[in-house]
Amino acid sequence: MEGNLTVTIYKCNRMAVTILDGESKPTCGMCLIVDQSYGCSWCPPLNDCLSPMDANTCPTNELLEQGNTCPNPTITSFFPTSGHVSGGTRIAINGYNLGFVPSDITTVSVAGISCTDSEYNSPQLVYCTTRSILQILSGKVVVQFSNNQFLPALSEQTFSYVRPRVLSVYPTRGPRSGGTRLVIRGTKLDSGLTRTVMMSTAPCVPGDGYSCKIEENNSDEIICRTGSANVTDNLLLSVNFDLGCEYNGDTFAYLGDPIVDSFDRLSAIASGGLDLPILGESFDIIQTARLEVRIGSDTVSGDCSNCSDSTMKLICKSPNISVAQTDYPLLLPTSNLSLYMDGVTRYINFGMFFPGSLETAFEFVEDPVYYILPSAENIIKVPNEFQGQYNITIEGDNLTLASNSEDVSVIIGGKACFVSNLFINYLICQPPKLSEGVHQVQVQHGNLNFVVGHVEYLGPDQTLALPILIIVILSCALTVVLLCFCLLVLYNLKATNRSLSVLHTYYYRDSRQKSRKTGMDDDNVSDHTNCSQDMDYLSIGSTAATDAQPPTLPERTRATELFQLKSKVSTDIGKSSSKEEDRSGPDISLDTGKEQQLPLHPKRNMSRVNEKTHESDRKQQRPTTSEEDDEYSKRIYNDHSVSTPVDKLNEDAAAKSLTQVEEEKQ
Repeated sequence: MEGNLTVTIYKCNRMAVTILDGESKPTCGMCLIVDQSYGCSWCPPLNDCLSPMDANTCPTNELLEQGNTCPNPTITSFFPTSGHVSGGTRIAINGYNLGFVPSDITTVSVAGISCTDSEYNSPQLVYCTTRSILQILSGKVVVQFSNNQFLPALSEQTFSYVRPRVLSVYPTRGPRSGGTRLVIRGTKLDSGLTRTVMMSTAPCVPGDGYSCKIEENNSDEIICRTGSANVTDNLLLSVNFDLGCEYNGDTFAYLGDPIVDSFDRLSAIASGGLDLPILGESFDIIQTARLEVRIGSDTVSGDCSNCSDSTMKLICKSPNISVAQTDYPLLLPTSNLSLYMDGVTRYINFGMFFPGSLETAFEFVEDPVYYILPSAENIIKVPNEFQGQYNITIEGDNLTLASNSEDVSVIIGGKACFVSNLFINYLICQPPKLSEGVHQVQVQHGNLNFVVGHVEYLGPDQTLALPILIIVILSCALTVVLLCFCLLVLYNLKATNRSLSVLHTYYYRDSRQKSRKTGMDDDNVSDHTNCSQDMDYLSIGSTAATDAQPPTLPERTRATELFQLKSKVSTDIGKSSSKEEDRSGPDISLDTGKEQQLPLHPKRNMSRVNEKTHESDRKQQRPTTSEEDDEYSKRIYNDHSVSTPVDKLNEDAAAKSLTQVEEEKQ
């Protein structure tokens, strides 16, 4: 079969759409400008564009074909909505059914002022350029058509002829290389279609001066970026609004570019964020800067802040190079660093302009590490009365490899904890005054953040409980010490009483036995009797003291005198019984346990007549039987059944002596 057959499938209402209120709808104007080969027609009652096969659905005599005029021309919007009174603003008018050819439109007016020229684009778009007027005015946009049977298209919006005002410009200076961000404030600064900012020796001279590229614009503000200039001078700033121009006499000064001399610091941690002071000149005219580091094929950067605070010093943050796969410490020549300052490109490569940069190395070290607080449950308690005086120690590692105390911030409860000292493995900070409760402790070291625990600020009631607890503990300890001391004193008194009792028993029985065999004069008997009574008195007094209080100094003195008196009596007894001495055997010393010979009695040679004279008196004074002595000894020993090792020795000595006396009786 010869020839090619082309089949086109179409639908007229899809080819005549217009965006109305955010929706795609067919319109008369777009329908009647479709290629005639398709045979599309507009049906006003159906408000639709019909294909030839659907034309019979429209009522008779209502169908509009190409060549006819569409009814109801409409303006939906226009832009801009305001312009300078000097004119020159080109307005774009949007709508539908705005004619089929340019000759269909006769005039376009804005606020009753006809445009200098109008331009037909399509049934949906018409352009108009405003003319200059002498007054501020506002009104609607109107489009007139050559076919008088249709009413003109009238906008719902209004257009305003305005006179903008420039009020201020900041900053007023910048580097000659440009890049300064200017902020211009005023009123109605968004008027017109095109706006330009110029800096020149004379204001509002077209094509003269240096432009500032607009980046943001609204009714109250224009933000632009200055370009480079080949002069260092004060220039007038003006703003053009289409054919209009406004200025208030503000100037902008182009100054010489800043100069970099050296780095004040040549080390940083791998994660960056430390302050790197850069020394030089004219840094105060710089608004923004950043420092870049090249490590092989990787490039990392750190922003500079507070750049305008100093003329001679630029503070930049060290870049974070931890993303680069490398070992630490890492030494880089300063030629691997680049500094960007506004539009200044001089220091993109330090190797060309920075003296000694090729020989100077910049060091990156391993990141510091901080450890969890060692307190119970990671909570440190701060007493209320010690707020502002209590120091906190936070342990870590690698803290001072490239840092000092100014590089570290400790935050407690949203407030700074003053870092007073920083060492290689710990820091000390003084916590701020905060309200009662538990607050988080956070350490910021460059770009690193660590949560190391919590601090609990105690209230007045809680801090009062601590000293009370200490007082109670100390009181209890003191009471125990005093009780132990009293028990020790009582124990010693009882031991002394037992010793005196045993000693009394021994001497008493020994003297009585020897008195019966050897005989004594009245003086010796009287001394012995007094001694025995004193010993009994001392024994009773000691027992009472044991139950009441320690012996006083007079009592101890009395005891010493009694011992001395007893020694004298024993000496007298020994001298009067020299014969019995050989039979009775050696005496045992209570102090040393050694055998000693008793001394002779001084009245051994007394007359036998005196002995016989006093014999009867002595017999009347001493007990008639030895059972009384045995009973007395049992009573003494029963009262002091518990004895110490020393008491036991005394008791053994006394028992041994008594045994010898009994043998002599037999």
